[in-house]
Amino acid sequence: MGRRKVQCKYCNRVLSGGVWHLKQHLVGIKGEVVPCSRVSSKVRIQFCQYMKEKETSKVNITRRRQEIREELSAPPRRSVDAIHLSRGRQTIDLDDDEEEHFRRASQASRRSFAEEDYLRRTG
Repeated sequence: MGRRKVQCKYCNRVLSGGVWHLKQHLVGIKGEVVPCSRVSSKVRIQFCQYMKEKETSKVNITRRRQEIREELSAPPRRSVDAIHLSRGRQTIDLDDDEEEHFRRASQASRRSFAEEDYLRRTG
C-alpha cells in the first residue's frame, strides 16, 4: 500500500488520503469518504470525540499564534526606558528625563530617610 493509502480493519476498505480520511471513515462523516458500515458505535463515538478535541486544540493553537503575531507586530513598548508607577488605579509613564529625575529624587529620599532614622536611633 502507498504512503497515503490506509485500510480499514473493520470493513477492509482501502482509502486514499491517509489517516485523516480513515478517521472520517470511522466517524461516518459523509462527503470525502464512505462511512464504515461495520464499525461499532462505541468506536465511532470515541473517534468523534477525539476529532472534536483535536479541532478545538487546533483552534486554540491558531488563536494563540495570532495573538503572538499581533504582539510582535505592535510598536515596541519602552520597557527599560519607561517606569510605570502604580498608585491604586493610576499609572504614570515617564520619559528619559523624568525617569532620571525620579531616580535622583528616590535616592535623595532614601538618604534622607536613612539619615533621619540614624539620628532617631543615636539621638
